[in-house]
Amino acid sequence: MSSITRETPILTDSMESVSIETDPCLDAASAIAALASSSVAELRFLRVDESEEQICLTGHVGSFYHKQLAQETIRPLAAGRRVINRVRVEA
Repeated sequence: MSSITRETPILTDSMESVSIETDPCLDAASAIAALASSSVAELRFLRVDESEEQICLTGHVGSFYHKQLAQETIRPLAAGRRVINRVRVEA
């Protein structure tokens, strides 16, 4: 089985863009499952919304590390779409 890869820009609150390669066979349901199975409890309660062009991650966590961890958890599963990280850090 061959897979096609695409570059996916990752946008953070500061609107930085990073290109990565992803497998387009995966979707937002996979991203939700990955967050739900995380050992970090805060990530299990984040919301993942999808459209044809992007996946948006929203909610709140207690540290910037957990915000980045959530983004990096769903990044490989974005299926060629842009990932918008709107997770708020609340101490």
